[in-house]
Amino acid sequence: MTLRNDWRLAPSVPLLTAFVRFALFAALFGAGSVFATGCSVSNSPRPARLAGGQAPAEPGERDVSGDPSEPMAGSEALADAGEPAAPVNERAGNQGSRSPVTASAGLAPADDTDDDDSDVADDLEEEDEESPSTPSARTFAVHPLDGVSDAEVFRRLKENSTALGSMSIGLPNGGVLINGVQLPSDTHWTLVDPAHEYGTQETVDYLVQAMTKAATVVPDTPPYFIGHLSARSGGFLRPHRSHQSGRDVDIGYVYQGGGKWYQLATEQSLDRARTWALVRALITETDPQFILIDHQIQALLYEYALQAGEDQVWLDDIFKGTRGLRPPLIRHAKGHATHLHVRFWNPIAEQTARRCYAGLIRLGRITPPTHFVTHKAKKGETLIALAKRYGTTVRAIKQANHLRTSKIMARREYKIPQRGVSPMGPRTVVPERRLPPAPATARAGTRVSERG
Repeated sequence: MTLRNDWRLAPSVPLLTAFVRFALFAALFGAGSVFATGCSVSNSPRPARLAGGQAPAEPGERDVSGDPSEPMAGSEALADAGEPAAPVNERAGNQGSRSPVTASAGLAPADDTDDDDSDVADDLEEEDEESPSTPSARTFAVHPLDGVSDAEVFRRLKENSTALGSMSIGLPNGGVLINGVQLPSDTHWTLVDPAHEYGTQETVDYLVQAMTKAATVVPDTPPYFIGHLSARSGGFLRPHRSHQSGRDVDIGYVYQGGGKWYQLATEQSLDRARTWALVRALITETDPQFILIDHQIQALLYEYALQAGEDQVWLDDIFKGTRGLRPPLIRHAKGHATHLHVRFWNPIAEQTARRCYAGLIRLGRITPPTHFVTHKAKKGETLIALAKRYGTTVRAIKQANHLRTSKIMARREYKIPQRGVSPMGPRTVVPERRLPPAPATARAGTRVSERG
């Protein structure tokens, strides 16, 4: 046995050792990590779904069922069985060329997202929460179920849930709609896809109020094109990430000569007067949480409104916001040069959902969402023991933590999926409307009458 060539192997031994260590490290610690400590509820529950249906698909998730992934209702007549996929042409991103537009300095910063209803709309949810102590926030809206006991709410829900009105359950990007209301036909607007024009009663009332008002401000306004609101029972609606709980709507811009749905708005094609009348009515006549408009269209509307005599301080507030105090109402999101997207505050529908949520689960009319607790594994524990302790399955724990085997490590934290009534968020407090100041002539007249 000769050792003549051993020197050639020597340099590779440390490399081989390092590779083996790396492989072992990746195998042991490569699974998705959990950052919470102890046993606490995660802040990222999966969305609720209607009984008998599948949970709304995740963005980009391929649907292989052969049917639209609409959540299906249970015993109540909430189903959307056989509902066709949306024919609305909601392509991602902007298409076609656009004439150069000078952006107005200081408008809300761009967020370069590629989808029509992208994470921009979804991530704004937390940003817009205002506490009841905020001076610009209203007190809680009076609700029909205030002062009604939980037992009485459950009785009404069981006997006649329709009488309780619309319920917006969950988030716009992960929720369902119960007792949805279809936007009615009218000469002031055109429904692009009537099968997916359902919202809460508040959303529908807001739309009717704003569009009727705007159409009367500028005579001979052509009908507004209304894209998607939500499906009848909410849930995932192609091609959107939001539009799931009855609070969102897409509205076409108004164009010179009438235009068509999903037409690209440009400096030449946009009817600024009529489009601004619509945006202004949405802000002054309703309670929008935000309005998504492409930043180049924002610049055109800002310039027009300023020249039309609108107060610049007010315009700066709704287009730019106040740093550190409140965000703008009108914001940029890529893909909104063909239409604007409005999300409305829904204090009534959301509070009704809060009061009825546990009862809906108890009656089997919705499937409770999956939420997570975290568990720090101890020496000797197994996935079988954890599954038994938390009332779940080994498979569910493995999926939640991206585990390829059933082996777990002591002192590591694992997400444990749980079904049941997850903690509901706080009651919605709607901020005060951002109204423009009264015209100078009106203020002067008020002072004269006060003196008299």
